[in-house]
Amino acid sequence: MLRSKAKKIILAVAVLGLLIFLNYFHCFDWPKNLLINLFLPLQEKTTFLLTKFKSSKSSESTCNLKENLATVQLKLLEEENKQLRQTLNFFTTNNYLFKESKTVVANIIGRNPLTFSSILILDQGRSQGVHIGDAVILGEGIMIGRIIALEDNLSYFALLTNSQVKIAALILSDENLPGLVEGSHGLSLKMNLIPLDKKINIGDLVITSGLEKGIPKGLLIGQIEEINTQSNDLFQNITLQPAVNLSNLNIVTILKST
Repeated sequence: MLRSKAKKIILAVAVLGLLIFLNYFHCFDWPKNLLINLFLPLQEKTTFLLTKFKSSKSSESTCNLKENLATVQLKLLEEENKQLRQTLNFFTTNNYLFKESKTVVANIIGRNPLTFSSILILDQGRSQGVHIGDAVILGEGIMIGRIIALEDNLSYFALLTNSQVKIAALILSDENLPGLVEGSHGLSLKMNLIPLDKKINIGDLVITSGLEKGIPKGLLIGQIEEINTQSNDLFQNITLQPAVNLSNLNIVTILKST
């Protein structure tokens, strides 16, 4: 049995040596060339089909991305056009208050990360006639903030919730109560100076009073959301809900004061 295994090993070594010898003298070139010639067209066709498939997939993916981008851009344009139409309608209705030369349409191009996003950057500034203190409005006469700093072609405006903003306002009620609206740490909106004996209700609307330069009367600020008055308070403690979502703004209008 050992002899049989030894013979098989010797035979295998001999065959391997013979193959190496024949390959060294190129004896296998013609069968290799024959196989290559037989299978090369198939390989080329397969490679072509795979390449075409990948290219088709890539083109399809690119096309889908372009379609998605176009859809997003169309939605943004529709939203911007809606806001511009609302603003134009407000100006037309209140043409005794506003003239084209007194307004500037601006895009929001940035936010100050150190102020809880309550200070925003606009692409219109001193060169376009904007002034510090100018009112910033949205849509049909909704006040959202004031200009607090300027550059030649940029301006910075603080939202109503910013502590730097204080607006003379009225609560629309039987008495049209005057007070002062101010921001609280960039997070909420308060109204002060309303006497304790005055009757107000949740849901009452609050507008600008027009008692300060650059802020016309009648701009909507918001409505009363909470009344938390304590026994030792000098005035009623009122929290307002802004008329719009101040975290989702794109295009605004600046009312130039001079």
